[in-house]
Amino acid sequence: MIESIPMTGSTPQTGNQSHGATRTDANETVGFEFEVTAVGATPTVTWTVSGSMDGTNFYPVNYVTDATDTAAVTGLVSTAVGKKIIFLSNPVARRYKFYRVVTSANTNVTYSCVAWRISKP
Repeated sequence: MIESIPMTGSTPQTGNQSHGATRTDANETVGFEFEVTAVGATPTVTWTVSGSMDGTNFYPVNYVTDATDTAAVTGLVSTAVGKKIIFLSNPVARRYKFYRVVTSANTNVTYSCVAWRISKP
């Protein structure tokens, strides 16, 4: 089963924010889709996904992108309208119960983020 869960609410967001936690099940594979929906002059936004076991203490997740299998934890930068997808690196060994997206250095960008939960039937 594949299910999308909005991580930034039901409407596109602006500004710098640490969004609320999205709860998952430990048996799920999780991917994240960050979408820039509108930009103004000199647009840029840095975004990261953090994971937590208790919903309070969050840590940067180790991820890979759809373009490379090189793992990273650094922030991703988006400067144009479009989508970027990341997946947890080694999700079998690194599963969190909660995830959140954090945005910073946002200049004239409107965005949304969705977690895709993929469960075994």
